[in-house]
Amino acid sequence: MTVQAGTITGITELVGNAGGAGLMRGYLLAVDFPAYTGATDTFTIAGVGAAIAAKTRKAGTNTMKTDCVPVCVGPGKDTNGQLVYIGACTISTDALNGNLTTDGAGTEITTSTATTGVQLFVPVFQSLID
Repeated sequence: MTVQAGTITGITELVGNAGGAGLMRGYLLAVDFPAYTGATDTFTIAGVGAAIAAKTRKAGTNTMKTDCVPVCVGPGKDTNGQLVYIGACTISTDALNGNLTTDGAGTEITTSTATTGVQLFVPVFQSLID
């Protein structure tokens, strides 16, 4: 089994909401992946909160919460023109992990070449700096 590392290539803030000691924000991430060989592979996208902080330059930390799981909102395409989606994600500290799929229903992809532009909505809790 190989863990394929996704590369965040774009970050756009879509929504922000003040609440309590911080803010809930939602970001659209564009992610690229190397070739993927189905059931033997998984993906990881490391440093998600850190990448958001670096892009937005907002003070505080960006924490993904397990009750606000990221969701794929748009497929990317591999170099053969095949649509590639992100399946259900799990959160591990500041990383997202899961499988790439052929459809929104979560059918794991059997093979792909390099993929670009998969879109993922990621909600985060941004702590405020006093």
